Amino acid sequence: MTNTEELESNRDLLVSTIKQFGIEVRPGDITKGATITRYEVYPADGVRVERIAALEKNIARALKAERVNILAPIPGRDTVGIEVPNSKKMKIVLRDLLSHPNGRAIRQSYRLRLGRMCMVRCWWRIWRKCRTC
Repeated sequence: MTNTEELESNRDLLVSTIKQFGIEVRPGDITKGATITRYEVYPADGVRVERIAALEKNIARALKAERVNILAPIPGRDTVGIEVPNSKKMKIVLRDLLSHPNGRAIRQSYRLRLGRMCMVRCWWRIWRKCRTC
């Protein structure tokens, strides 16, 4: 089973688990990160998001996950996010962050790298504005 097929089968299992409890949802986006994957579901009109959040332990059991985190709702969106730990964690190596094209100094300003998002974009903060360093 390929990685995409595994993500889609987990999403389908997630949706069917929620539907077993009489809550109508539609599948949404899948965002895979280094250590967790966020599955989004669209609740039907009139469904209270608290009902989905109350199923946290049942969803973890169905997905055979140690734990899940439910974002109900995702800020700025009309979806509910369910974060599930990945079975295989991806290592993020400091060398990869430092050698990223965004890592080059622009106009000789020193920058401090803060991290890397799921979609391999880097976040920066200008070093000279950092008061606590």
